Amino acid sequence: MTIREVAKKAGVSTATVSRLINENGFVSKEARKKILQAFKETGYDPANRRRRTAGSTSSGLSHNNVVMVWNTGKYYEQTLTGQNMMQGITEALQQLGATLTVAHLNGNDEIPTALLNGKFDGVFIHGSKPSPAICKHLKKHPVIWLLKQGSFDFGDRIQPDHSLAGELSCDWMIQQGCRNLCCMTYTVKTSKNLYATMRADSFQSSAERSGTSCCRLTQPEPDETANPLPARAAAAARLVENFAQLNPRPDGIFVTNELGPYIHAELLKQNIIPMKDLLLIAGEADICYGHHLDPMPATIQIFSRDIGKQAVEMLLQRVKNPDMPQITCALKPQLLIPA
Repeated sequence: MTIREVAKKAGVSTATVSRLINENGFVSKEARKKILQAFKETGYDPANRRRRTAGSTSSGLSHNNVVMVWNTGKYYEQTLTGQNMMQGITEALQQLGATLTVAHLNGNDEIPTALLNGKFDGVFIHGSKPSPAICKHLKKHPVIWLLKQGSFDFGDRIQPDHSLAGELSCDWMIQQGCRNLCCMTYTVKTSKNLYATMRADSFQSSAERSGTSCCRLTQPEPDETANPLPARAAAAARLVENFAQLNPRPDGIFVTNELGPYIHAELLKQNIIPMKDLLLIAGEADICYGHHLDPMPATIQIFSRDIGKQAVEMLLQRVKNPDMPQITCALKPQLLIPA
């Protein structure tokens, strides 16, 4: 419950509620009565807010602890993107003298122990939207959604600018002389792979605006509940098989997702793509895998470590300004061209 919600319930301004809580200004008897009634009806505890403010550090954190919630299964946490995101968060919190507690959701209404004791200042969460019961609990605290999945009903969000990633990729390929492009991505099914769809849509739109031919090849996203590597390799092989049947064959390929290195290897294995043609891969994890590929593909870097650091800054803003509107921050990706 926030001051803004209390003010709305009482029919007064947030400034009036703030003056009453902090005892630093005039509040009429009528407004005071309405606010106190709103406190009672909503369960809002102004004394608890004063204690938190008095006990907070210069950062605004009261408990010097933040909870990182994973709702993706434990595999994603172990990817390069997940590790870098966690590293960015941890480094930023360490500079504040704060710690990070990691929790996992198990797919039902069970709330992790780390979220039950109340001794934390906010929550970072990555993955799909949890159950209504868990969302109801999360809404009581500052929440920062990481990347594209999750709820848009509450909390702030930080993610790469996926549309810009597609646009930059297309523009660069056209500058390199490509005139017949191909975009490889996931079949749209759920919000889970919406990031890839946004990159693909932007890539194709940029091609259309420039009058450049562009086709899209898709495969369903592999099931990653188990080891995803064989499933990704199989999906990549099917995409390359479909690519080989295109006539005329595209001279530039944009891969929007983590299938990039597998597609790169499959293209070389089947000797389908000549050296003069271009392959551009989106996604940070692909850069790591790409170090084992020759020739090295161009990549679009999403800077997940910076996303983690910026997430901490957003949390501090939310803690200090709980009544400000929801914020979505999109970080600019960078095109990396091999030497």
